[in-house]
Amino acid sequence: MDKVQNSHDIVKFSRALAMYQLAHLPTRPQTCPFCVQHSEGNRCEGCGYALTHGGKCDAETSAFGQFIEAVYDLAGVIHGLQDGKEPKIDADEGRDLLKQSIRGSRVATKSLIEALPWASTDQFMVIKARYIEEILKEIPSDLMASDEVDVALRYVLDKLKGYW
Repeated sequence: MDKVQNSHDIVKFSRALAMYQLAHLPTRPQTCPFCVQHSEGNRCEGCGYALTHGGKCDAETSAFGQFIEAVYDLAGVIHGLQDGKEPKIDADEGRDLLKQSIRGSRVATKSLIEALPWASTDQFMVIKARYIEEILKEIPSDLMASDEVDVALRYVLDKLKGYW
């Protein structure tokens, strides 16, 4: 964090932090109780997610598929940002906002870890969706000074509503 000395550094660090946050969302099959339960053979047959959400989660038309595509699109927008527009804040304020984002992500993760041992499958999915929302809201998009990132992030949050 000491290397964040100016607006350019703030944008660069906020982009890297956002990409890290997106990359570590629990959206892989290994973090889904339904995928774990049905990991052999015809894994989607009898899957609780498929039964409650109208089909296979990896279908492009599924709520999960649309959410994942929105996350990929957001990551692409962040990755593709060009140098230029920077937030109008000083380095101290930028560092504080970045620390807030990291702290908020840690609090959300701790809360998730504490809630999981006691959760049923349905509760697990609700807790996981809430965790994903909290992490997405901690993405320091305001520090990237990009309307395109803000729009893409709002779209991801909208698509998350159908996740569970």
